Amino acid sequence: MTSRPRATPSPPAPDAGEPVLLVTDHPRGLDSGTARFRTLTLDLPALPALPRHGADAEEGTLLLAAYAVLLHRYTGLRRLLVDTDHGALALTVDPAGPVAALLAGCAAPRPAGPPAGTAVRYADRTAPGAPTTATEAATAPGEAGELLLTREGDRARLAYRSSLFEPATMERFAEHLLRVREFLARRPDATVGEADLLAEGEQELILGSLNDTVADWPATATVHGLFAEQARRTPEATAVTWTGGRMDYRELDGRSADLATALRTRGVRTGDRVGLCAAHGPELVVAALGILRSGAAYVALEPDHPAERTAWLLADSSVRVLVTGPGLPAEPPFDGTVVTVDARNHRNDAATAEPPAATVSAGDLAYICYTSGTTGTPKGVQVTHRNVVRLVKGTHYVPFGPDTRMLPTGSVAFDASTFEIWGPLLNGGSLHMADRDVILNAPELGRELSTRRITTMWLTSPLFNQLVEQDAKAFRPLRELVVGGDALSSPHVAKALDACPELTVVNGYGPTENTTFSLTHRVTRDDLDGRRIPIGRPIANSTAYVLDEAGRLCPVGVPGELCLGGAGVTLGYLGRPDLTAERFTEDPFVPGGRMYRSGDLARLRPDGVIDFLGRRDHQVKIRGFRIEPAEVEKAMLGHPRVAEAVVTARPMPGRGDLRLCGYYAGPRPPAPEELRDRLTRTLPGHMVPTHLVPLERLPLTHTGKVDRDRLPDPDGSPLLAATPYTAPADDVERTLVELAEAALGLTGIGSGHDLRDLGADSLTATLIAAGAQERLGRHCPAGAVLRSGTPARLAALLRDSTATAAARIPAAPDADTYPVTPQQRQVYLEQIKDARAVHYNVPVTLDLPAGTDPARLGDALRRLPEYHEALRTRFTVEGGEVRQCVDAHAEPSVRVVDDPREATPPGAFVRPFDLARAPLWRAEVHRAGEGVRLRLDLHHIIVDGFSLTPLLEDLALLYAGGEPTPPARRYRDYAVWLRGRDATAAREAQAPYWEKVFARPVDPADLPTDHPRPALRGLDGDVLAFDLGRERTDRIRAVARAHDVTPFAVLASAYALLLSGLKRTADITVGTPVSGRTVPGLHRTVGMFANTVVLRLDADPALPYDAFLRRTGDAAQEASAHQDFPFEEVVARTGSARDYSRTPLFDALLALHSARYLSVDFHGTRVPLRLEQTGQAVFDLNMQIHETPGGLSVDWQYAAGLLRRDTVESWRDTFISVLDTATTDPTTSLGALLPAPSGFDLDFDL
Repeated sequence: MTSRPRATPSPPAPDAGEPVLLVTDHPRGLDSGTARFRTLTLDLPALPALPRHGADAEEGTLLLAAYAVLLHRYTGLRRLLVDTDHGALALTVDPAGPVAALLAGCAAPRPAGPPAGTAVRYADRTAPGAPTTATEAATAPGEAGELLLTREGDRARLAYRSSLFEPATMERFAEHLLRVREFLARRPDATVGEADLLAEGEQELILGSLNDTVADWPATATVHGLFAEQARRTPEATAVTWTGGRMDYRELDGRSADLATALRTRGVRTGDRVGLCAAHGPELVVAALGILRSGAAYVALEPDHPAERTAWLLADSSVRVLVTGPGLPAEPPFDGTVVTVDARNHRNDAATAEPPAATVSAGDLAYICYTSGTTGTPKGVQVTHRNVVRLVKGTHYVPFGPDTRMLPTGSVAFDASTFEIWGPLLNGGSLHMADRDVILNAPELGRELSTRRITTMWLTSPLFNQLVEQDAKAFRPLRELVVGGDALSSPHVAKALDACPELTVVNGYGPTENTTFSLTHRVTRDDLDGRRIPIGRPIANSTAYVLDEAGRLCPVGVPGELCLGGAGVTLGYLGRPDLTAERFTEDPFVPGGRMYRSGDLARLRPDGVIDFLGRRDHQVKIRGFRIEPAEVEKAMLGHPRVAEAVVTARPMPGRGDLRLCGYYAGPRPPAPEELRDRLTRTLPGHMVPTHLVPLERLPLTHTGKVDRDRLPDPDGSPLLAATPYTAPADDVERTLVELAEAALGLTGIGSGHDLRDLGADSLTATLIAAGAQERLGRHCPAGAVLRSGTPARLAALLRDSTATAAARIPAAPDADTYPVTPQQRQVYLEQIKDARAVHYNVPVTLDLPAGTDPARLGDALRRLPEYHEALRTRFTVEGGEVRQCVDAHAEPSVRVVDDPREATPPGAFVRPFDLARAPLWRAEVHRAGEGVRLRLDLHHIIVDGFSLTPLLEDLALLYAGGEPTPPARRYRDYAVWLRGRDATAAREAQAPYWEKVFARPVDPADLPTDHPRPALRGLDGDVLAFDLGRERTDRIRAVARAHDVTPFAVLASAYALLLSGLKRTADITVGTPVSGRTVPGLHRTVGMFANTVVLRLDADPALPYDAFLRRTGDAAQEASAHQDFPFEEVVARTGSARDYSRTPLFDALLALHSARYLSVDFHGTRVPLRLEQTGQAVFDLNMQIHETPGGLSVDWQYAAGLLRRDTVESWRDTFISVLDTATTDPTTSLGALLPAPSGFDLDFDL
């Protein structure tokens, strides 16, 4: 296939219009390389002639106008930019304007310059001078766009990218195009907006199929009335539990009656609003129920919100009485009457008595929930008793009943609390309160769910994702899990369902204005095919409509505003009749009904469920909270030196969730920390921007609006610079800093930086806590991260903690010799087979910057063994057992050469070592150009790849005159501990996994070699080096992100498919090295910890690649989780006969090396490591992949005694082809990906 030069698209003129981008069925970004297109052919029947134009011009005008109207209806854009063969075309669609004006504009369309590279295009092959080559014949994604309409006489062709659009979607698009075309021809006197895309009878079909939700429910009941009935039926049933306590329905009924009496005594009457500010616990439930029984409505307040915000909410809602509980972080700022509830003691501060009767109806106010407001002030949503009852009675999205055991996770100020509290209590179930730290820690949460036999729970989508990342098995005790507050992540849901086969995951969508949940969807495996997970159908006694700008129903597939009706629609906004009238309107399809216009974009799918497409405005979701940036901007403008401000939401690096970024300008703008301090006093934590960026002025568009695309990408440097950098004091602080940098997507964090100022929230705290437990072996609640603030304070807390999360290695007593580890023993036995072999040498080269002093570097090298005893270790055999000796001193073999001509030739530097004599490493320093070259040769028995980082970091420190910190544990400590009972038991606990993996023998199929395999494996090796390139690397990472796996899984899956095709078997094994440093304290210990694990994969040809990719990712995770079991022991347990011609269990190894471990900071310069080749090969194939700034780079070692170079080169081409095809279309079957003898047959539909 020949390639042709690509034209670089020109940017459109500022007033030309907006490039059209359609909503797709499948995500963009995964379709690279050659594009596949499908084409629909449309007959264009004759229609009434248009005035003042020739016949041919009439048809061209009509089709282009219909295309413009349809693109407007599918996108909402009124000024469209569409590429044609002759350049970009600007089209204007005014729904209120006459059809005749539109036709006139399309008869003489306005050119907007050269092609702008738009995704949607138009071509007229009938027009004079039209090119004869179809645009859809382009072969690259950037050239052919995504959708092309071509007119060819009395027919039209609609070509669309098949990786983005389903055929049914485009067939409907074509039907709508013909319907609009006919309308324009027959109704030139009408307005453009009168064009209706619905076919006859389609409206009735949509209304009937989507909104047939009427169910039996107690529509006239109140919340407290239903609870009272339940308490009479089951007085002794458990209502609420908490750590150390329990309350049954009778007791909860009595305590809430006590509170209601106390409130009525203090003047509370029906219709009043009472503040509720209580910590997460039983007091919250007693308070909410007691307030309702008094006839009042409760105003939900967050205990840890800033005092200024709490005071504003209390004033706005005209609260005169406030109910609080114990354990609040601070006394609420309130001058009125305060009533305190303590549900954990036997009595409240009022005598037990039946409260005076309060006349309350279902339509009366039950509570007020404040949400973020577009005007810059919060909006109080008024929710009635009927609204709440509709949410939890007579509905089927969750089977509420006496067996429902709910663990609440949200705040009472979050509308999900209505579901969490009243769902169980109005149906005879129970609530089980847990500490926030437990909810944020997946293993602890799993134990809590199991111990308390929890059946039901709600989580925001971002928190769900983080818990799945920690431990997806935590949800196994649950019956159903409702997730919402933001779009669901398919990979995370898939991982949860894989780990918890009995779990039902429900996607719960709904704004507060329609009482918590409006639509729900039980997620199935079919929903996880790469498309959006739908938000589903309306819950019982509710309705949902997707409406266009004119208030008409949108047909299937056409985006519109999601509008919600039924018994969940609230009264509107407290004290905001203007905004209430704007957002709450008459339901056009239900006489007398009301409807809430959500502002969300959605579309109806052919299967009758609804897809959520995003917001119509700039409103965003942060950690499940809906936020209007305008409210945050108003708070920023409250600073006297902030003249202008804008707030945007941007994705966290390496994560899917969003962060708020605030940009501001003024004559003397405040420092970020000063502005942050002010915002922290006035806004809740989730509304304080992660990044505050001062600018000289805000960038503007030509229309005078803030140009959000030109706002700089924040890197956090202003906030980091506000606090002097403090280097980590030890391994604990260093680890915590590394974890914080990874979680927050920042660099340069010091031990004294307050992570909360840098944007740490409950989700990032969870990441940091999980990493601390894994790497430090200390119990670390997520709440401790936020409470401590700085890495230094958190480190101090962990040092003082007695709670361990993993074993600790004690110091070994001094001895003449020490045992070797299984890894060392394996290397020793392999090495002594041929004492002259260098296949276990680890040669490394660093080119250090100009100004490096060779003599000083040599001195630093000679001191290095003082801090790393591996550099003083030798090996001996005692009583038939291999042992290691740590010498007090071993003269280093360090050669400093002033004249580069005297340097040891490359082929002579790497030489065999005598394992009985220390040191088992050598170094040479010589000048190379203007810099200095350092060459190291170390034996693998004393180092692994992960050892190079602490070794070279300490070398750089010694060179700079510093003193390295000794590692927390020596290698001898590890070796002795490994022989102990605890370590042995821990290893044996992993044995069943490997016995299961290799329960059946490995397929003995061999690689097709060029030379016969000798009886005794040879060591001659060579290496084939090649680059995967930046574009391919980015595509690998994109596919990995989309499928919730690592880039290693993408590479390993392609490697396995290559091997499957070459060996002609579906049963494939791939070896890969693992760090082996799973025990705390070994992070900076130099030694041979690395183990080899084996991925066993089934490359079933019928399996789609994306499913195989997930299985590969799972296999890699499981193998890593069981990496402490030594490879040689795995081999022994399989019982396979020893074959000295090859490596047992696998022929091919794959390793991916992080860029972080392939460079070292030397005297202010980041210096890359170069791992040199030894000319020998341990495996048939050994693919070593390295991260570089230009993309992934590959060194593919191969056994030269078996394979010719040209054979390996052809396999390289096949491997790249597998990668390209798989990452371009992950739905491709493995049968289509497996290499044929002649390579690949790539068949693309163009």
